[in-house]
Amino acid sequence: GDDMRRRWDDPDIQKIGDHPVVFVAAGAHANYFFAGQYLPTAEVPFSAPLLRIWRRVRAFWLERLRQGGDPIAWRETGAIRIPFVDYARGDGLKIGAGQPLHWDMRLLQATDAQPAPPWVDGFRGLWGLHTGDPLEGEDAPARPKFNRDGTVNSLWYNAVGWCGLDKVPRPGHALDALLAQHRRLLDEQSELSE
Repeated sequence: GDDMRRRWDDPDIQKIGDHPVVFVAAGAHANYFFAGQYLPTAEVPFSAPLLRIWRRVRAFWLERLRQGGDPIAWRETGAIRIPFVDYARGDGLKIGAGQPLHWDMRLLQATDAQPAPPWVDGFRGLWGLHTGDPLEGEDAPARPKFNRDGTVNSLWYNAVGWCGLDKVPRPGHALDALLAQHRRLLDEQSELSE
């Protein structure tokens, strides 16, 4: 997503020649620009109805019974999420420029000139290890095209939106966007000081 996006000229990005170094996580198969341990969250299946019930109970407790403030700041989400450690330490297999193993770029999406490889539309498994976890929290992700519920992943059909580039001004429009944001902030500051 866009919280992990980096500019090409970011001085902290490691590169070998013109190739960025990417650290692939052992669990979620996420790609990071920096080696380390990350703490993503996994949605607990079937928790959305429980969360809706909890919100109603909490609202009744706070609004009708007027019993204290809200001691727990719940993030507004559709389900309960549990954190897990995702290891992307950089101590595993190395593939690419300057490494013993190389890779070939393969186009997975269909174009006017070439269809997608047949396995892409037919792939319904996990992109990694199936642990047998009954809640599926520790299983590898279902990718590249489909989510576990069979829907098409937004990363597949809207990669620009998924990585947040739709919110970034096009080259040549950055100054106008910054000036507009500056005007909005000045207006907001003026309203707050009144």
